[in-house]
Amino acid sequence: MTYQFGLDNYLEEKYSEDPTLGYRRMTAILRKKLGKPVNKKRVRRLMRKIGLKGIFPRRELTKSVDAGIKNMIVGREIIKPNQVWVSGITHIRVNGGYAYGVFIMDQYSRKVISYEISNTMDEGMCVRVLEKGIKEYGAPKIMHTDRKSQFMGRNLRYVLEREGIKASAGERGYKDNIYMERFFRTYKGSAYI
Repeated sequence: MTYQFGLDNYLEEKYSEDPTLGYRRMTAILRKKLGKPVNKKRVRRLMRKIGLKGIFPRRELTKSVDAGIKNMIVGREIIKPNQVWVSGITHIRVNGGYAYGVFIMDQYSRKVISYEISNTMDEGMCVRVLEKGIKEYGAPKIMHTDRKSQFMGRNLRYVLEREGIKASAGERGYKDNIYMERFFRTYKGSAYI
């Protein structure tokens, strides 16, 4: 019984350090600490018993649009910085509500070029982030986004055309914007700590 009480306390301590920990990652941490096998079902049961549940972001809060933009990065070799920028919108849980972030990343270097976080999500935010990135780094050859309505609007497309940037958008159901999605997972994971 004392062993289980010690585990309960340890689980609560680790959870308070990182509330994104689910039972799988918590099991891995316990195995490493104890240096012996730990059953993931036991960890899941203990976490349920003491009311711990990993925090995970919800999926898709925005609608996608088909604006006739093709996917220009599938099969393309990215060989230098500023060749392709990828962009996405994500939501971040904040004090019981949401904040929205627009990020632009250089696909080759994986460097975040520009971003903005706001309590509203609109096309203007996407335009500001793009213009800020262009001002600091120059225009890329291709700007790849998902098909959310904020990226398909007239104002953003105007800036792309004005700067000579080719618009590219991911196909529905494909994970061709994987670098941006991976960044979002890392960013959200650290934001919940």
